[in-house]
Amino acid sequence: MRLFVAVNFDKATVDKLYSCGQIIKANSISANVSHRENLHLTLAFIGEVPSAKRAIDALQRVNASPFELTVEGYGEFGKGSVCFAKTKRCHELSILADNVRNSLRCNGVSIDTKPFKPHITLARQFEALPHFDKSEIEKALGTNTVEVKEISLLRSDRINGRLTYTEVFKRTLG
Repeated sequence: MRLFVAVNFDKATVDKLYSCGQIIKANSISANVSHRENLHLTLAFIGEVPSAKRAIDALQRVNASPFELTVEGYGEFGKGSVCFAKTKRCHELSILADNVRNSLRCNGVSIDTKPFKPHITLARQFEALPHFDKSEIEKALGTNTVEVKEISLLRSDRINGRLTYTEVFKRTLG
């Protein structure tokens, strides 16, 4: 099974993020827009493992309190290969990601070693129309503050050609 640890969002935040993905789609020659139910912020990517047990055990040991996170701004990795919503710099989020990653490693779970770059993927494989204006997404996204009060271990599967995330475990912070 393919696993990762994420922060999920409330319905209002997901709706706003999804609408931004639809703006990207409307302003593209092609784009693989994230499905509404797949919008999240990845804290640690684990990848393929035979069982979720070690990851669940590690997440049960993560010590963190709830905190507020501000989602604002638009960015791209690799000239549109990934379009994303940015988060305002947040010390608590960085500490949470470090705690999650350290707990996983200490429990024998291998994780992706890329540095933590908080973002919420809105679309992949984006090829913009010539008139594409990033400020349209910035305006639609606005500034949105959300309370982060839990983390989830998610399994990633491709079902009938569609990327599907299933929650395997949820940990309430605090």
